[in-house]
Amino acid sequence: MDENKPRKNKLNLVPLDDPIDDSVDEIDSEPIKKLIAEDGRSKKGAKSRKSYRRYLMQGYAGAVIFVLGGGLWASTTEIDGAIIASGYVVVESEPKTIQHFEGGIVQEILVRNGDNVKVDDVLLRLNPVDPQSNSEIVQNRLYEAMAKVARLNAEQQRLGQIKWPNALQDINKPENFSDIIAGQTKLFEARRKSINTQTAQLRQRIRQTTDQISGLYELLGTERAQKTSIEAELENLRTLQASGYVSGSKVMSMERQKSSIDGNIATHEADVARLNSTIGELELQISQVRRDADAEILAELREAESVVADLTSQNESLKDKMQRVEIRAPVAGLVHDMSVTTIGGVVLSGEAIMQIIPRDDKLVIDARVAPKDIDQVYKTQNATVNLSAFNQRSTPQLTGQVIDISADILEDKNTGLFYYTTRVEIPAPELERLADLKLIPGMPAEVFMTTGKRTVSSYLLKPVTDTMKHAFRED
Repeated sequence: MDENKPRKNKLNLVPLDDPIDDSVDEIDSEPIKKLIAEDGRSKKGAKSRKSYRRYLMQGYAGAVIFVLGGGLWASTTEIDGAIIASGYVVVESEPKTIQHFEGGIVQEILVRNGDNVKVDDVLLRLNPVDPQSNSEIVQNRLYEAMAKVARLNAEQQRLGQIKWPNALQDINKPENFSDIIAGQTKLFEARRKSINTQTAQLRQRIRQTTDQISGLYELLGTERAQKTSIEAELENLRTLQASGYVSGSKVMSMERQKSSIDGNIATHEADVARLNSTIGELELQISQVRRDADAEILAELREAESVVADLTSQNESLKDKMQRVEIRAPVAGLVHDMSVTTIGGVVLSGEAIMQIIPRDDKLVIDARVAPKDIDQVYKTQNATVNLSAFNQRSTPQLTGQVIDISADILEDKNTGLFYYTTRVEIPAPELERLADLKLIPGMPAEVFMTTGKRTVSSYLLKPVTDTMKHAFRED
């Protein structure tokens, strides 16, 4: 008999009218149990299939409800949009860069990075030898030029002595200042003596000429008296000649004497006129000596005053340079980014020596906004600031406002990226929320600039719609 074929269970039937014999073998119940078990399993399978289909339908219904509900929520729920920008805490007036106009050799360094300084504190000193020597040379020349101007002013005003101005007391006197004063005094006396000598000589000649004129006037007086006497005598002779008492030769001789005296008188009168003219010329020469001296003095005075003005300008410049030997703090703040650390090192003209970060200035956030987002940024725009340097779980978000936007695009030299700088101000009440936390320039920050409300679906679908727009425009 094939063992693989299923066996048929046989039941031994007993007639009802036959008495039951206790000796009859017991009925085999195993097949019945198996049938009952198989029937139970088939019923359980049917129930489990019905339960699976029910759960599947419930899942489909839940998914549909979730999608529809989520879509409805996304299309109706609005959230605030924002431009996200990274930035740093900075002082509102920017760090102060310390430079030196001329440059020089470092003699002393009095601060280092991180030091707090007050206004006008000395930061470092440069070697003063070069500007100091130049200043001494210029001051010596200036003192001499000012003394010369004082001497020329006295000569121009024809004073008896030089009046030294107070300005000579206001500048540092050179070691040879007494020699300068003595030299100018000698020049003053020499010129005055020269002028006086020339005028004295001319006046002596005038006196001599005047004496000559006086002699001529005396001679003319005598000659005129002789002429009067001769004329009277000649008149008598002519009367006597008419009467025949005197010869004509006697009259003619007297007339010759008269003519001679007339000639002498005319000559001497001409000499007087000539000598008077000479006196006039000598007086003009005296005036000319004075005019020539005045013209020479004026020319020298103008030149000397020009030299004084030039040397005064140089002296002031050197004074400033001497003062700049000590490089001082323009504001109170923190020393930062020192580039000079060596005594005897060279500071170049205009080189950045260090920076002073102002201590009392207001702190703001400078954030970098991408060019594609700049059209959504404007002044007075609200902004939320996260201070990345602090613990984000315990540090509150601060609310600020955009107060400035750079006028043009900027470029990061390190990365080559372009950006706009947006400055955000945080009000004092907001800063008070930081409690013991203290803002320090250079701290990183993240800025969210609110752009308006948008639905969730617009945020989710925008990348897809933007991609489709670009895709449909490709050739």
